[in-house]
Amino acid sequence: MALVAARVLLALSPAYIHPDEYFQAPEIAASDILGVDALRTWEFTAESPIRSIVPIHLFSGTPLIVLKLIQRLLAHCGCLWELTPWLLFCSTRIFACMVSFAVDICVVRAIQRQYPGARVHATRALLATSYCLAVFHSHTFANSFASAVLALSFDLLSNIESNAWKPASRSTLIRVCALLGVSLAFGTFTHISFPMFALPIGLVAAIMLLRARSRAGLAAMGVGGLLTALLITLVDSLYYGTLQLRIVDGIPHVSGTLTCTVLNNVFYNSNHENLATHGIHSRLRHLLISVPTLFGPLAILAVLKLWAFVKFPSMQNHVSFLTASAAVSALSGLGILSLAPHQEPRFLMPMLPALAICTWRWHQMAPGYFWRVWIAFNVVLAVGYGVVHQAGVVPAIAFISRTSSLSTIQCRLTAIDSVVCADTRRAFEVGEHVNNPRVKTRVLLFASYMAPRHLLAQPEFNGSYFSGETCRMDCFRHPATQKL
Repeated sequence: MALVAARVLLALSPAYIHPDEYFQAPEIAASDILGVDALRTWEFTAESPIRSIVPIHLFSGTPLIVLKLIQRLLAHCGCLWELTPWLLFCSTRIFACMVSFAVDICVVRAIQRQYPGARVHATRALLATSYCLAVFHSHTFANSFASAVLALSFDLLSNIESNAWKPASRSTLIRVCALLGVSLAFGTFTHISFPMFALPIGLVAAIMLLRARSRAGLAAMGVGGLLTALLITLVDSLYYGTLQLRIVDGIPHVSGTLTCTVLNNVFYNSNHENLATHGIHSRLRHLLISVPTLFGPLAILAVLKLWAFVKFPSMQNHVSFLTASAAVSALSGLGILSLAPHQEPRFLMPMLPALAICTWRWHQMAPGYFWRVWIAFNVVLAVGYGVVHQAGVVPAIAFISRTSSLSTIQCRLTAIDSVVCADTRRAFEVGEHVNNPRVKTRVLLFASYMAPRHLLAQPEFNGSYFSGETCRMDCFRHPATQKL
């Protein structure tokens, strides 16, 4: 319970790892669901749609929808609920933290199902003390969600391995195969790096089903994946406006073209010039920097396990499809992503469930000094990334939101799904000159990441009032005119 509490506290810490944890998830969801002003980056425009909106709304939009539902109940009771930066921040972080626990559950359940009676206490402890899971996965990265979906895919794969050769489990097998197809397709739309880790899972599942002569299971997996991909493509096409749906005399009329955000993302990332705008790195960056940074001693344990597997052929007799696919998943993800010239540590977050599964036997056998080094490594990195790193940005935005408006003005959600700002002395319409509620604020953020605009918790306007300009000294200059 202490480790669970520690993960929740780290999730609520205002540490800020990378701008994408805001601008590729909650920034967009808050704008769509709550109508607050937010920065919609080029990836989410109709001209260059390379991000699917479905995983974003599911991952970051779910807690915001809960906020709306609670506000509706309070509004019917005559209660007012002020929409604050900390409310927005904590709601999305808590939900991300809850999703991170799915990694623990799925990994342990997959091992226990495949190896009944196995002692997995050490694996539970390893996952619970991993700062990668407690910090990185508790932030609203798309990679966090992709990692949880990959862990779920491993769990489903272990279920298929357990039931593929049991005639009495035919209906269960077909259902699980369909769910695996859904999981693999959904993860692919969640983040472009997901297929690099998930490809071995799909191939191993197909091999097992062919060897078990379960054509129905193979077909169910394919149909589940195709239908999921088609549904997400339709939703994305409607969202970005490339596909129009109109009802004329009760008859639906569809016009326009489909937009497959995954293909657009692949085409974009295949262009070296595009990647150069985000930074060009060495092909060895993931191997020499990202893996040690995220996994530390666990990466060394995985290398030793691989060496022993090659050195002692007798170990190959105890390998299941699950552990084999996990090992190949970690290697394929690392290898393929290392070919790209743009590399960031968070891209390798899905390696954690794969490494935990393929090395699970060694967790119990690990000597005491391994655990001492493991704990020290994770405590230091948890404090660095989970407490200290860029931890002043979110409190600064909360301070700006609190001090750059008149003390009598409050912004709140309404029962009609909108954000309304009102002067407690007199109600006014946004943009009205009554009582001159506009306050002009100039903000200079030096040597920090971009400030997430949605945390200002202000209504969306036609004109931008918090536009940013990047200067050569890695500072962000925001002349902000905040209108209430």
